[in-house]
Amino acid sequence: MAKYKVLKKFQDIHTKMIYNEDTEIEMTVKRADEVSTNLDDSFLIRVEEKQEDPGTNKDDGKEEKQDKKMKIK
Repeated sequence: MAKYKVLKKFQDIHTKMIYNEDTEIEMTVKRADEVSTNLDDSFLIRVEEKQEDPGTNKDDGKEEKQDKKMKIK
C-alpha cells in the first residue's frame, strides 16, 4: 500500500467512501491508477514516505536491560 494526498474531494466508486481535500489515504498503486484514469491526475498525489537515515541508531532498549542487570547484582 502507498500513501496519497487527496487534492480534490471525490467519492470512491467501489467503496462509496468520500475522500476530502488535504487528507492522506492509503491505497494500492493499482487502485490509485484507476482513480487517475477514471477522474484525472489532479485528484491524488503520492506522498513520499520518510525513510530513516541508516547511519542513525534506534534506541532498542539494550542499555536499559543492562542497567536492570546491574541493579539486580
